[in-house]
Amino acid sequence: MRVLIIQGVADSLLVSGEETVIQNDIFLLKQKGVEVIYKKISIPRSGFISFLKKASALTWSFENYKKIIKWSKNYKPNVIHFHSIIPYLSISVLFASKKCQIPVVQTLHNGRWLCIEGAYYRNKNYCDDCVGSYGIKGFYRSCKSNLFLSFLLFLNNFIMRKTKILFKFVDKFIAVSDFVREQHLKSKFPDEKILVRNNSFFFSRINPNLPVKKKNGVCFAGRISEAKGSDILHHLVKNVDFDIHIIGNGPELDLFKNLEKKYSNVKVLGRLNNIDTLGVVKASRITIIPSQCGDSFPSIAIESLSQGTPIVASNIGGLSKIVKDSKAGILIDPDDRLAFVDNIKELINDENKLQIMANNGIEYVQKKINSEKQINQLIEIYEEVI
Repeated sequence: MRVLIIQGVADSLLVSGEETVIQNDIFLLKQKGVEVIYKKISIPRSGFISFLKKASALTWSFENYKKIIKWSKNYKPNVIHFHSIIPYLSISVLFASKKCQIPVVQTLHNGRWLCIEGAYYRNKNYCDDCVGSYGIKGFYRSCKSNLFLSFLLFLNNFIMRKTKILFKFVDKFIAVSDFVREQHLKSKFPDEKILVRNNSFFFSRINPNLPVKKKNGVCFAGRISEAKGSDILHHLVKNVDFDIHIIGNGPELDLFKNLEKKYSNVKVLGRLNNIDTLGVVKASRITIIPSQCGDSFPSIAIESLSQGTPIVASNIGGLSKIVKDSKAGILIDPDDRLAFVDNIKELINDENKLQIMANNGIEYVQKKINSEKQINQLIEIYEEVI
C-alpha cells in the first residue's frame, strides 16, 4: 500500500501538535510496511504574498491543483490523506484527487469546515455559534482576520457543504475526538462518513529512563497565546512561588520572557523538541492546560498523563473527556483565573492525590491510547476507502 499524506500549514516556527501526530503516524505506518510519501504545503504567515495565497487557498489554488496532479502521477498512491485542507490548500486539491480517481481521507483536527476561526474562539472566549449552520455569523463578525477573508471562507464552506461536493469527494473523515465528531454531526456531516480515531502517540520514542529529579513545580507546553490561556498563565505567575516552566512560542512569548526577568520561579524554555518537552513534563508535578478555545484532542494532555503528571485543564472541548475518562486531573471553568490558581496550589501539595492521579493517567494512556490499535485502525480505513 502506498499513501500520500499532505499537510497544509502556515509557514511558522510555532509549536505544531498536528505535525507531531502526523510524524508519529508516518513512523508507525512504515513499521507496518506501508509506503508513505509526506508533503507539506506552506503559506507565508505575513505579507502581501501571504494574503494572495490565503485568498487563493480559500477559493481555488491552481498551484496546489497542479501539485496534486503531479504527485498523483509520479507516486501513484492508493490513497491520499489530507490534513487541514482549509484554509491552506483550497478545495482544488479535492478536485485534483477526484480527477486522478484516488480515494481521499481527511483528518478533522479542528472545526475549519464549521467555524471560520477554526478553533471555536472569538473575543477571548470559546464560541461555537456557527456549529449547526454554514458560518454566516463568522462572516459578518469577521472571524477570519478581516471581512474579505471571512467572506471567502464562509462562501467556500457553504458551497462545499450545501452542494454535498465535500461529502462526495472525501471518502472518509477521521475525527480526532468524540467532541470533533459531535460538532460535525450537528452540522449535518454524514454519520457514516465520520469515525473517531484519537491522535496517535508513539510510546517507544519515549525514554523511560529520562533523568528526573524529584518532581517539582508546574509546566505549560504549547502555543503561547490568548487562545491557549496565556491570561490564566500570567495570573498564575503572579500568584504562586513554585517553579513554572513554560515551553513553546507564540504571540505572547515576549510577555513571559519579561516576566522571567521579574520572577525567579519562571523559566521560559522556548520551543523544545518532543523528547525534551516530555522530560520537562515528567519532572513536573502538574501540567497546566488553560485553553480558552475548543481544543480537539491536545497531544500535551496525553503526553503528560503518559509521564505520570496530572493535568489541571479548562473544562472545554476535547479536554473535558480526557480528564473525566482518565480521572487524572482537575477541570476548571476556562475563564475562572482564581479557581485555576487555588486548585493548583491545593493539588501541588497533596502527595497522595497526585500519586493516585498519576497512576490513573498512566493506566488510561496504556489502555486507551494504544499505538498498535490506532495504526491498525488507520490502515483499515485506508483499505476500506481503496
